[in-house]
Amino acid sequence: PTQELDAMFKLRCGKAQRGKCTFMDCLATNKELQADEFKTWCTNFAQLFKQHVPFPPEYQVEELVDLLMRIRTNGLGFPCDDKHGTLGWSLDLYASFMDHSCAPNCKVDMDAQGRLVVKALENIEVGSPLLISYVDLESRTQAERKEHL
Repeated sequence: PTQELDAMFKLRCGKAQRGKCTFMDCLATNKELQADEFKTWCTNFAQLFKQHVPFPPEYQVEELVDLLMRIRTNGLGFPCDDKHGTLGWSLDLYASFMDHSCAPNCKVDMDAQGRLVVKALENIEVGSPLLISYVDLESRTQAERKEHL
């Protein structure tokens, strides 16, 4: 990772579980903002998953619930726009740390090899935040974007 990402890991990580800070430790769950229906779905899914897939002994159902919430909070849908619908989700080392703006200065796109890339939409001054839109600005109305967020 770059020096900036290393600093972000240290800032967001705080106390790391299992002794070492990882990328996943830095991603928020936003548990307090998640809908009760989604929390219930995550718990039910994790319990069902554990019944059918052996968990390593050091992992608990709550950790799978936590992972599902981190993916929902930080995941980027691709192909990154609503034209074709969302085909899948990605936790990208760089893009997952970018904040939302309705007037973004960057966008997340997919290159010919299927990798997520971050592209500047305008000249960005050194030290300025890199901002992306969490929703497709082109195919949604302002009311739809607000509801989606």
